[in-house]
Amino acid sequence: MKISILLTLSIFAVSIAHAQSNADNWHQWRGPENNGVSKTAKPPLEWSEKKNLAWKAEIKGHGTSSPIVWGDKVFVTTAINTGKVDPKLPKPEDQPERVFGIKHPNTTYEMVVLCFDRKSGKQLWRDVAKTVVPHEGHHKDASFASASPFCDGERIYFWFGSAGMYAYSLDGKKVWERDLGPAKMGASLGEGSSPVVHDGKLIIVRDHAGQSTIKCLNAETGETLWKKERDEGNTWATPAIAEHDGKTQVITTGTNAVRSYDLNNGELIWRAAGLTNNSAPCPIVEGDTVYCMTGYKGHALLAIPITGTGDVTSQIKWKADRGTPYVPSPILYEGQLYFTQSNQGILTSIKSADGSEVIPRTRVPDLGDIYASPVGADGRIYFTGRKGTTIVIEPGNEFKVLATNQLDDNFHASPALAGKQIFLRGMRFLYCLVEGGTIDGNAMKSSAAPEPKARASTPADPKKGLGDKLRKMVEAGKITGEESIEIYLAAFPGEEENVKQWLAGLKAEAELRQLLESISKRTIPKDYEGGDKHQPFVDKWLASAPPEKGGEVARLWKEQVRLFPEMKNRGESFIRILDYIRSNGKPPAKTQPKPQGNPNIKRKVKAEIRREPGKHPGKSGSVSGIVKDSSGKPMGGVMVSAFDDERRQSTSVFSQPNGSFQIDDLADAVFKVRARLPGQQDRLIEKVKLGRDDISIAMQPATGEALEEQRPATSAFSQLQFDSPRDRLNFKMMCTYCHQIGTPGFRSPEKPVDWETMITRMDGFGGLYPHTKDTIVTDRNSLFQGVLIGASVLAGLRGCRGRKGEILSSWRDLGIKTSWSQGCEP
Repeated sequence: MKISILLTLSIFAVSIAHAQSNADNWHQWRGPENNGVSKTAKPPLEWSEKKNLAWKAEIKGHGTSSPIVWGDKVFVTTAINTGKVDPKLPKPEDQPERVFGIKHPNTTYEMVVLCFDRKSGKQLWRDVAKTVVPHEGHHKDASFASASPFCDGERIYFWFGSAGMYAYSLDGKKVWERDLGPAKMGASLGEGSSPVVHDGKLIIVRDHAGQSTIKCLNAETGETLWKKERDEGNTWATPAIAEHDGKTQVITTGTNAVRSYDLNNGELIWRAAGLTNNSAPCPIVEGDTVYCMTGYKGHALLAIPITGTGDVTSQIKWKADRGTPYVPSPILYEGQLYFTQSNQGILTSIKSADGSEVIPRTRVPDLGDIYASPVGADGRIYFTGRKGTTIVIEPGNEFKVLATNQLDDNFHASPALAGKQIFLRGMRFLYCLVEGGTIDGNAMKSSAAPEPKARASTPADPKKGLGDKLRKMVEAGKITGEESIEIYLAAFPGEEENVKQWLAGLKAEAELRQLLESISKRTIPKDYEGGDKHQPFVDKWLASAPPEKGGEVARLWKEQVRLFPEMKNRGESFIRILDYIRSNGKPPAKTQPKPQGNPNIKRKVKAEIRREPGKHPGKSGSVSGIVKDSSGKPMGGVMVSAFDDERRQSTSVFSQPNGSFQIDDLADAVFKVRARLPGQQDRLIEKVKLGRDDISIAMQPATGEALEEQRPATSAFSQLQFDSPRDRLNFKMMCTYCHQIGTPGFRSPEKPVDWETMITRMDGFGGLYPHTKDTIVTDRNSLFQGVLIGASVLAGLRGCRGRKGEILSSWRDLGIKTSWSQGCEP
């Protein structure tokens, strides 16, 4: 019993010691409480390369991970290119064009872990965790060492993404390692999420273009405890830990959802949707709420309760949709959230309780672009820009700058605060800044980057000198190319073979240029979608193509860049070369041009609407005959139409110069045959059966009212009076655009269902505004009683002659007034 009690007290004492150590140190990327704040640190307010600099340590290689502080040690990671080439892999210059110019490496990298003495900056130990050729590249602002370490007081955990997870003792001994396989990041942008350890469990989120997962390892052994698949693409956000109702939650962000997992078994506790793409900022927990935000392709901030289960999207406490960050995480300081917009130095602060704005979007002076996440302590908040400027502000209701500091390095990593020190990891140096520091950083800068020695000058090459002069004379038209060769061989008679090779090279280059110019005229292949599908398309083909074809694509692309450096669309130029090689030079399949329809019309409607579904055509045949004028002479150019009322379809042809016409491919039915021509009266022949070939149509000139009806519909437009200019413009754009050619001479007989279809289309296409329906179409039922908008407009052309009572009644029913109707009575 005593042993048990003593053991319990011992464990309790150790846990208290760890809690105190966490508060006094910076054991993870976002600090002791994962919110960017240290409650015990008292870092300096001002510094420079000569002021308050305690030490400055050079870090070889390339890394963007943030420093971690535990006790008297500082830990960082870096990736060092050894320059050792794998000859099996393509050279970067021979690789295809990718977004942001990203290339896959063909050399080995050392994944290095470093430990520095916190007081002096002396390197205490160093180890190469792994030497590997990374399977893909990264964005120029990222690195192969981008995940920040995590220290639990017993071990320090280093995560190199696809290069593996490594646990070390604090004195530099490797305890265990795990290869978790490669991640395929979309667009090869690089990996970035950092590990989190809680209660002896290590959490890793791997969201990428392949199968995304969240995995839990035993922190002591590296053994997998549980693993869950995630429906997410690229994500770089580090998870947060929260406690509620006896459960420890692992909260992760993502494009599709913010999710909470049970730390013990990985079961999903709750989820909420509402963020934008490419989640990178770390979630922050305060009490029973977690704050999650994104800033790529939109802005989103969600205040989500951690108390629910299932889909809690409807329970979100409050939201914001402006000014949120893309890469930097926010900081929560004394009840206020502080964050920068996208990757810019534009600051916003809001109250965490209700989302009310405290400091509206304000540009932070001199900060510039920012990747590092802000940190805070001792009544100050620190923002470090990419160019080495750190702005210190006072938290509160007003934006107040306390200090502006500058260092001679570039910074992508976030600061770490511990004790009286602030640690800043630049692209070349690790800085330790403290009040009273006296190191001259400029001296170290000059010794760390010595000027390269000037190369000894080499004597001029007489052959090259003469060749250059002759080339200029040929270009100026002073001599011909043949004469330049004769002069060159007279000066250097032993160069005949070199000249032949040179001429052959010129011929080969001319042929190459001609080939590339012909490839540039190829159409884009149908299976290429472009946009963000470009890189997956290229990667998929390269993975399946024979090496020699991939090499030929790389060779031609290299020559394309050399010969045509000013090409406009590099991505499509590369795709044309790829398609040329994969098709063995065959021309691409012809594609139908895409219709250039109105992009605002979402619903596609076929032009042919006259055929009633379900009617089988049966046997088919034709009808034919001849068209003559009033004097009996053959008449060409007359439109002859056959109408099938039963199937609701029509077919039209024009009569030939000899007056003959023949309408083919007609279904077995009884037809109406109509002949029409502007300036001539319509002619209609009823009950025409299939196979008839003796149809004779005699045309007569149109006069009076019959001729008026054939004028364009828009000739009456100027006489229409509208309630407002907006109505007139709407009618002009939406109605007359189509109906100005709808003259009676070319209009088919319509039934009520046809007009219903037409009006519905106009409505669906935006042709009728709500207020227009009230002013122009007052009685929808009248559409099915022969009172038709199009017909009524044309009726106005008749003036006050003929069926004026019927005309005016129709116009009044539609609520339309005309200038010509004033004073006319039925």
